[in-house]
Amino acid sequence: MLVERKKLDEAYAVIKKDAEEQRNKSVVIFVSQEVDSLCAFKILTHLLQMDAIQWQAFPVSGYSDLKAANDSHLQGNEDVRSVVMINCGGTVDLQDFLQLNENVSVYVLDSHRPYNLNNVRETNLQIRVLDDDSTHVDEGYPSDVSSGSEDSSESEGEFKDQSPKRRKVDRQLAISDYYRGTSYASPTSLLAYELSTLLNRDSNDTLWLSLVGLTDQYINDRMNHDSYVLTVQEMHQAVLNRNEPLQDKTVDEESPVSLAEDGHIRFDEDYNLVLMRHWTLYDSLRHSRYVATRLGIWKKRGMCDLERFLAKLGIPLSESKQSYQFMTSNFKKRLRDQIEVHAPRFQLDNITFGSFFRQYEHQRLQLSASDVVYSISALLENPQKSHDDDKEDDTKQMREENFWEAYEALSRNRTEMLMKGIKICIDIQQNVVERGCALIEKGEIQSGPFRWTKMSASPNDFYFTNQLTLSKLALFVSTALQNNKRRDKPYVICAEVKSRDTFLVCGVYGREKHTNRVQKNDFGTSFSEAARSAKARAKHDGFERALIEVDSDNLNHFLEVLSYLHLDI
Repeated sequence: MLVERKKLDEAYAVIKKDAEEQRNKSVVIFVSQEVDSLCAFKILTHLLQMDAIQWQAFPVSGYSDLKAANDSHLQGNEDVRSVVMINCGGTVDLQDFLQLNENVSVYVLDSHRPYNLNNVRETNLQIRVLDDDSTHVDEGYPSDVSSGSEDSSESEGEFKDQSPKRRKVDRQLAISDYYRGTSYASPTSLLAYELSTLLNRDSNDTLWLSLVGLTDQYINDRMNHDSYVLTVQEMHQAVLNRNEPLQDKTVDEESPVSLAEDGHIRFDEDYNLVLMRHWTLYDSLRHSRYVATRLGIWKKRGMCDLERFLAKLGIPLSESKQSYQFMTSNFKKRLRDQIEVHAPRFQLDNITFGSFFRQYEHQRLQLSASDVVYSISALLENPQKSHDDDKEDDTKQMREENFWEAYEALSRNRTEMLMKGIKICIDIQQNVVERGCALIEKGEIQSGPFRWTKMSASPNDFYFTNQLTLSKLALFVSTALQNNKRRDKPYVICAEVKSRDTFLVCGVYGREKHTNRVQKNDFGTSFSEAARSAKARAKHDGFERALIEVDSDNLNHFLEVLSYLHLDI
């Protein structure tokens, strides 16, 4: 059943009541391994700790992890009363998947769409989907979903004026259309923050976590620009309510920070660049997807345009190639004053966007929300720790270690961990851009109903056996092709995982070229259909449905069937 946003506190009250009656660890939390999920999880555990509610949490990367955790920690466990699922579980029939005891309630906070319809029916009291109120409007929700049955004879809804036979056909078509294509709703961290405000337990820390989750959705192309701007306007007011503007001060990277300002959050324009304040300006421009794909830096002309852009800004090449931290103050000011003036001449109209910044640890350390997103994402990926591990158990252990390290890094007093993540991110971003440019420059992009690449393993390609990193590479190449080709096409990249004799396959649609809106991704459905039709040995159990792992011997046939399926799309 759906729980309305305004009733989130009532759902939490049930969790609290059940925990007080049970006294033991009655709350189990499953968390997907992404930045928005971690932020929501951090807010939720803060609330549970304030109520002295004991909890157990398990990071999960896919449905096989979820099934294993269910078998080992839920089945037969009489202490558990509440199961919370953060950015996982909403897209499958949870009653069937988990096989729960009748006294267990499941609370779903999941931004992945579409929901499985069985989870949101009014008669399904055991599954409680905490809704962000956008589903009915944006996702083509069947209007009679609350009927309690998928049988058209038991519910009519929008089809009530039709004959029974026609009603059944049309309803089946509506449901089929509803399930085709994956997308994202509002960040789950915003929903968790809303809960904290309803309980009157919101703070600057929970507010900041929600802003980080919001930024994660936006910079990773999971949120439309217009929706982001509207949400930022709402959150800006929340920031002002808790953070008085710093009067008579220029609050930037040059400003000293007083003790009173520790933890202060402010709104400001941020650069659409990766970790510029922690890198060199030149390298940040060159390795940011937004700039690199529009200038075409894999071509000599693109690199010349990059240097011309710096010249227009009045920043010498020597200044741009030293650490931003040590750039002369007047050049930093020139960058702020001139970048929006000259960027449109290079098709960089959205070189800045409204965002948020925070002061840390009584130091002159200021991080933007995007800085934190890049850092936490890198800690989750952390290829330096995991690339030598061939065994699945070792890889799973590494993922869990990465998860808890990233969780700790979100604490305000753990800036050294954030800085570690920033260093890892720079390494990952360099490899993503260099590999993407090489694929384009060497003509390794094939074309048909969609563009695709088959990427054999090479010494540095262990980076791309990680789902998060491969998704970044896919988005980079897709955006580059979109900005430099006449016709929009989706893109599929296949990265060899030599240790398992498989290929990890990722499909992206990106943004519409003319409207800049995030498109629904049809690859989740077509990957399943192609694997089934090709009788391919494949593992398709991730929460991101547009990722699948296919046996190397079956890949070519899988791609042939996938091409056929996309001829009519």
